[in-house]
Formats: sequence, structure tokens, C-alpha cells
Amino acid sequence: MTCLGLSMFWLSGCSGDPIQERWESRDPLPSCGEYELDNSDDRIDATRDGFDCLREGLSSGEGGEVVMSFSTDEGDPLTHYYRVTTKGAYEIYRDATEDAFGSGKWEYQDCGAVDTPTVTEC
Repeated sequence: MTCLGLSMFWLSGCSGDPIQERWESRDPLPSCGEYELDNSDDRIDATRDGFDCLREGLSSGEGGEVVMSFSTDEGDPLTHYYRVTTKGAYEIYRDATEDAFGSGKWEYQDCGAVDTPTVTEC
């Protein structure tokens, strides 16, 4: 059966990428903001409010998500999704499907339980 035929039965995407499908089928958490950055932005300063919100979501148990979009040095778009779940796990999803010089795929990092979610890797 094709993706088109399956779409009647399946609400998640049919991208063939299990990480992308996991992202698209997740239970959304409260938004802590979406940030579109250029290469001159300091990512930590530019997203400070969003990560403060993630820390609040961690301490309250409500969780949260921050979306950060920016370009590579070559101009290819990247989107990173940072989440703190209601169980206190910190996750990072990366959409690098349009990065010609990078992996060209979705990536996932499970950081486990953290005290302070940050824009840097776990």
C-alpha cells in the first residue's frame, strides 16, 4: 500500500523518516516560542526567554517546547526543536533535511533528565 493509501488510516506523516514521524506524532507541549535567527545572533541571548520558559516548564511539570530556525554558513536552513517533557526529560530534534553539507536528515538526541535545559548540546 502506498503512503497515499495509508494516509486514510495513519495520521502521522509518511516521510519514511522515523525521527520526523516521531516529531510530527508527538503530544505537543506548551509553546515557549519560535525564534528565527540570523548568523550574527548570539543563540543563547536571542532565545533566553524561551529557555527560561523551558526551565519553568521543567519545575512546574508542564513541560514546554522551543523552536529555533537559522541558516548554516552556506545558507541552508536548519530547525532545532528543544523540549522538556512532563516527566522532566530533555529532548532535541533537529531538521537538517535541507542542509546540503550536513547530515541531510532528521536527528534526535535524548538528554535524559536535566536540571537546566540549555541551547548547547546535552
